[in-house]
Amino acid sequence: MKQALTTTMLQLNNRSISYIVICAILLQSTLCGAKDHADSFRVYIENPHLGKSKKLLQNIYYHSDSSFRGVISVTCYHFNSGTDSQLVFQKIGQKHFFKKSANKVSINYSKEDTSTFRYPKYHEILKRTGGLAPGIYKTNVLLTNIQTKKQYSICVSGEIDSNLHAASAVRSDINSSVRPKHKSIIGGSFNKKLGSVKAYQSGRALSRVEKDINDKAKARGLEQITYHKDGKRFIDYYYEGWFAGRYEVDEKKSLKNQL
Repeated sequence: MKQALTTTMLQLNNRSISYIVICAILLQSTLCGAKDHADSFRVYIENPHLGKSKKLLQNIYYHSDSSFRGVISVTCYHFNSGTDSQLVFQKIGQKHFFKKSANKVSINYSKEDTSTFRYPKYHEILKRTGGLAPGIYKTNVLLTNIQTKKQYSICVSGEIDSNLHAASAVRSDINSSVRPKHKSIIGGSFNKKLGSVKAYQSGRALSRVEKDINDKAKARGLEQITYHKDGKRFIDYYYEGWFAGRYEVDEKKSLKNQL
């Protein structure tokens, strides 16, 4: 017997890759075969993030009224436009003892086995930019109670914005390039704080450091494309054809207030 839950659509800001809760769903079920009452089981799914050694990890937090042995499977598709989709990560049949009260299940998509899959470009964009590739993500979680054989499916949909988030490594590269440099006493240089950036028009300020920004993008293995539209400057980043994020500024406004 399978219980399907209504899909939840959420807008994500991608500012905290490791700890964004994208779903909170209450399951009312007899997970442990109790006949006299229905246990509650709450699920909270985080965005995937990079752990130690750049491993692709995802934490699924839960709160259960009872303990049970179960199997969890997670599958996620990325939709860039329309109905065009790509499987980006998957974990099939991970056994777990679900404890009573609040706990978590950790999924490691970097394991090399037949039950685990990660799309290389998706993983590389996360490593090279510090953020998830923009687009809509649809994640399916299937939970099976080993004792009762009951199954519960959860479908979650969330969108990652195209603009590079504040903590992005690529945005940090741009910020460090536009900071004015001053000679130190021993002849080296250092970057001043962002607040000291002069009120140049953004277009002029970025033009001065365009080569430096492009070199840093190449060092990260990213392709950089710059263009202008409606008084704004856009810098798009790609990894092997996959859109990795965008830097956007109003060209006539001061850059220091847009970094």
